[in-house]
Order: sequence, then structure tokens, then C-alpha cells
Amino acid sequence: MRLILSKKPKFKLTIIDLTKGKYESTIGEASDYVYIINDLKEIISASFFNKDGDEITKKLCDIPIYFVDRLQSNTVVDGVHIPDDEWNEYHCGEFDIDEWLKSKDPSKEGEVCDGGATSKSGKHGKDRIEHHDRVAVYVRNIGDKKEPRQIFIWVDKIVEIAEHDTNNGLNVEDNAKALCSFVILHELSHALMDLGLYGKSYKSNFTYSDYLYCYIEEAYANAIALTCNKGIQGDDKARETLPFIRNFVLSQPEGYRDGWRLYDNGVCLNIDRKIGEFLPEIEQWMYVKFLFDYDVAHHLGDFYNNKLNGLNFVKLVKKDPEPEPKPKEVAVKRPYGKWTIFDCQKMSYINTLDQYDDICTIGKGSDIVAIGKNGPILI
Repeated sequence: MRLILSKKPKFKLTIIDLTKGKYESTIGEASDYVYIINDLKEIISASFFNKDGDEITKKLCDIPIYFVDRLQSNTVVDGVHIPDDEWNEYHCGEFDIDEWLKSKDPSKEGEVCDGGATSKSGKHGKDRIEHHDRVAVYVRNIGDKKEPRQIFIWVDKIVEIAEHDTNNGLNVEDNAKALCSFVILHELSHALMDLGLYGKSYKSNFTYSDYLYCYIEEAYANAIALTCNKGIQGDDKARETLPFIRNFVLSQPEGYRDGWRLYDNGVCLNIDRKIGEFLPEIEQWMYVKFLFDYDVAHHLGDFYNNKLNGLNFVKLVKKDPEPEPKPKEVAVKRPYGKWTIFDCQKMSYINTLDQYDDICTIGKGSDIVAIGKNGPILI
């Protein structure tokens, strides 16, 4: 059971065990996991992507999380359609970032381009077919008004993974509970980074079906889950099970396993929003998805070539006053090092013709200056 807290947690997840307690002896009860959403508040803070933090957390709590097993895949249980727990991925060679960039160039529209030579580009090549076994999945059902979002956790697979790795000296139950918490947080991280949760739309040429999108999204989802995973048995047990979780993450495909390096570098720990400094990386990733175009693609190309080290794409310019200091204006880096001011409330550029060489603070950091062709100006 989860440790008793001195203060009652504010938020509670919606978890339904469709296996009817079949795996309780190993992973515990579904109710043991309902409060781990409060660990995710470390990332969400008072606000996230210009929305109130509590509002977003409540939306995450409304997403039903179903415990299932592989025998229930592609069936309907208690009125819930459970998706397939396996899928095949088509690859046509190694990913080529230069080819990927060409595929995003609007001036080359209509030309044949392999999109980076990956399955995620939608090009089904001859080289190989990779088979993947899902442990969990976040599903967006756009047409389903009752449950527009769902999360499925194959708890039998979690138990099997825990049974095959007890090198940390802990029992199967401890490892299984730690992994179940981690997987839930990973899928909730996808929901947190879902533009649709904020009423925004994706660009048609940059979605999860795009290799680089998938690569970065999965890395961040794992980094968030690793940062926030306190488990259901307390901090001490979380530290003891961390080597087991590390082994699991590093055994995953590319992108996923890069999440360990992002976590190890502490990219999710910096959630401060200071005037003149870059927004937290997770929020910058949200802007990348929302603003994606050929110019943004070049930033991602640099980010990928730099092994996901420092997104450095969006700086905070102005924020609303306390008590909930949401970003009001940000500066977005454009090609050739230029910066353009973006209105966070209207979610649009203020004037794309106004481009600056740098955005910085002066004095004690209370005033922000844009440096352009006519010299520095206060903004």
C-alpha cells in the first residue's frame, strides 16, 4: 500500500482494473496507484503551457487508466474496447536527419523524398520489419465524447518483466510496483504533452507518425516519469528499485532509452520561469509541436545532432503577475539566430517582421531588452 501522508493528496487518478484483481498479489491494488498523479505536479507546477496547473492536473485525473492483460487485447471488457498489445514497424534504412529536413521544405513540395528513411515517415521499405510488444499505450479517441482519452496498462507484462530482473536484490513485487508506477507516469506524460488537452491542433506534417517527433516525445515521456517516479512504497524503495527501472529503460528502443540521459542531466528539474531565460524544456517541446514549420524543423535538426542536449528555442519575455505567473509573451528563435515575439494568450506571433538578434535582461534582470538593427529596445 502507498505510505500514509501527513497531508491528504489533492488529486486522484481514475484507475479501473479490468483483470478483476488477477495480478493484485504482485502489483497490488489499482487503488494503490491513484495518488501518484501528485508526483507529476513537480513538472506541472502552478502552470503548464499557459494553462493553470491544477486545471491540467484535473484533466489528467479524468483520463481512465485501465489495467488489462494480453488475453484481453482486441476484445471488449465491461464496454471498454481494449487495443492490440502488439504492432509492426516498417523500416527502410537508417534515419537521415538531412533527408528528414528536405521532407519538411515547402519549396520542395511534390518532390520525392524519403522523409529520413524511417518507418515513421510512412514509407514502407524493404529493409526490415520490427515487431513491438506494448507494455502500455495512451490512446486519443477524438470522436469519443465520453472517453476522448484512455490509458491501457498490460499488467501481466509488467509482472513478467519484474520476474526476469531481480538483480537489484529486491523481490518481484517491489520491482513490479515500481515499474507499474513508472509506466503509468510515462503514459500520463504523453497526455500532459498532448496539444489536444489544451485545445490546440497538431500540424499535419509533424505528428507521432513522424520518426523525429516520436523519438523526442518518448525521450521526454521517460525523462518525466523517471524524475517524478516516487513509487507507491516511498522514496527509499524508489531509490532501491531505480537500477531495475534503469535496466528497463536502457533496454527499450532508441528515443525511449535516451530518456535516461535526459533524466540524468536533470532536464526536468528546472521548472523555473525567469525573464530572459529559456522556458523549461518540456514546455519548449510543446511550442515546437504547436509552431512547427520548416524553420522549427532546423532547430530540431540541431537538437537531434546534439544528442537532445539543450533545446534552446523559446525564452520568457513577460509573465502575468502573481499568484499564478503564467507566461504572457515569449521570444521564439527563428533562422539565423533571429528572435520573434510570440503572444502566449493569443497564441500567435505579435509581428513576424520584427526580428531581433538577441533577447536579454539588463540590471538585476527586471528589464528585458531586444537587440535589433536599430539597437537595444525595452520590451
